[in-house]
Amino acid sequence: MVETALGADREALGELLLSLERSRRQEVEARALAETLLEGMRVLVAAEHADELYRGVLELLAKVAPVEHAAVLTISPSGALRAVAQTMDGPPLEIAMADQGPFGRALGGRSAALGDLQRVAAWRSADGAWRREAASALVAPLKLVSPTALLVGLHSKRNALTHQHLEAVTRFSDFACAALQRARQSAVLAESIKRVQHAATHDALTGLANRQVLIEQAMQLAEECAEKCCGFSVLHIDLDGFKAINDSLGHAAGDRVLAVVADRLRGAVRADDVCARYGGDEFAILLRSEGDKMAAMRRAEEIRRSISRPIAFENNELCVGASIGVSVFPIDGRDCESLIRASDHALLEAKTEGRNRTNLFTDAMRLRIGRQRQLENGLIGARERGELRLVYQPIYSFRAGGCCGFEALIRWRSPSLGLLPPQEFLPIAETMGLMPSIGQWVLQQACADLAPWLRAGPGRRVAVNVGSAQIVAPNFVADVVNAARAHDLAPSMLELELSEETVVRRTAEIALDNMTELHEKSFQVAFDDFGAGYSSLRHLRSFPGQRLKVDRAFVSGVARSEADRSLVQGLVDLARSLRMEVVAEGVETPEQLAICEAVGCHEIQGFYFSKPLAPSDHLLRASPAVISA
Repeated sequence: MVETALGADREALGELLLSLERSRRQEVEARALAETLLEGMRVLVAAEHADELYRGVLELLAKVAPVEHAAVLTISPSGALRAVAQTMDGPPLEIAMADQGPFGRALGGRSAALGDLQRVAAWRSADGAWRREAASALVAPLKLVSPTALLVGLHSKRNALTHQHLEAVTRFSDFACAALQRARQSAVLAESIKRVQHAATHDALTGLANRQVLIEQAMQLAEECAEKCCGFSVLHIDLDGFKAINDSLGHAAGDRVLAVVADRLRGAVRADDVCARYGGDEFAILLRSEGDKMAAMRRAEEIRRSISRPIAFENNELCVGASIGVSVFPIDGRDCESLIRASDHALLEAKTEGRNRTNLFTDAMRLRIGRQRQLENGLIGARERGELRLVYQPIYSFRAGGCCGFEALIRWRSPSLGLLPPQEFLPIAETMGLMPSIGQWVLQQACADLAPWLRAGPGRRVAVNVGSAQIVAPNFVADVVNAARAHDLAPSMLELELSEETVVRRTAEIALDNMTELHEKSFQVAFDDFGAGYSSLRHLRSFPGQRLKVDRAFVSGVARSEADRSLVQGLVDLARSLRMEVVAEGVETPEQLAICEAVGCHEIQGFYFSKPLAPSDHLLRASPAVISA
């Protein structure tokens, strides 16, 4: 009986020891599983892309379950389940989708351990290689992924993968889903950032780099070439005829031209060159390896010819040319700003010289730029410093037999450049926006200088040139009226001279309104340098005016050219039909004087009578001189 009791105790002790051993093994296995899951989760957290994360999920699956192959499946556009990641080489695992069955239920969120895949109808649609390799499977949904993905583990033996293995898988699937979602959001964010960065550095229509990128690249290239003692070229390109295409065929045609030109530029440059849309129909190129002017010129000519090929658009062939300005580092400038300015100046010369051509920047252009810069700097504040002055050229009347007026002519006595005529600085003043201010000063100064002479006899006047920018200024009419009133002058004593350009500009309607108002107030209006280059007869008929001033280019040839004499005669006849008088400018010889009188000119002015006079000259204070041929 004692032996029976001892035997029972030994058996109980044995069971206890076995139980403790099982618990210890389970604890070790649980700890190992937990460490595996922890390490796997660290890998998933570190993954930056979906592909990388899918691989991490498959590796983790192999560590927590005895799978031989694994795959992540998503629904393809055809409606089948197709692997986006897998461990077995060969064709992607693809399974016909069915709402019923374990794969369909898994998509709905129900994981499963499939002991015998041969009994699963959907599995029989898989590729034969997969069917031969797998007999059992684990299927778990990755529910946070959109669309839902399936995590599938496969084994070559039936019933090799159990529910215990499935539990281990489901312990990390939710975390894997969250990691996948984060990776996808990061990918979307990265793509959004990439698009924003591309939009900030590239032109939306052509896809070329934008102006800012070109400038940054040019600055960087200048630094690199300065260190390496080598050169590069800047090409500034402007399309010829683009505006006509845009205006006649619309912006769709214009966009087509810009896109095709951009493609042709891309095809004409090397991989390390920089091609950019500079703005509007302007492009620019940095040729990295062209530090020689002749080589840069040859490349530019090739590009120009490429651009000039016809472009198909709907049923039309669009033809555009290109003008190109070329500058070279370091010959034409040692910094980005100087090089771009030099290429731009060469481009402007190409446009001026006839378009559809390539121009190199030259030393002569450099001198002109330098002088223009001097003029621009000097013009700022020139009026306030008292550097502007007026001189007056007499106007003589055949009918009155003497001086009937003076034309006010502006001069600039620059401290650095000397005494300058108006044609040297007024165009620059206009581009700088200074003409309204200068024009207002001319009005006031001319009235002040000649007020005593104007009031001393009937029919006298002072003629003042007014520019297009001045005429359309909001206060122009008030400025004219105030100038005459301030010096007690009748409106008829002040004549405003317009160039032909003014009456054909887009602002001509505003100019017409202002000049009509002044004409109704009895101010005089004359058209200066008539016939010098604009076809403005249609506009001339609309503008009020008392006189046409024949350009000196015609008057200078009347004594030796029958054609010039006929032109002057025609202008006189035109003026008569419009009830205007004719003033012949630039009369310098007795023969010219006699012919101008014979063809019917009413008034004349020129060096034959007098050069322009300073306001202090005694002739301005004297009685009108009698014309004597």
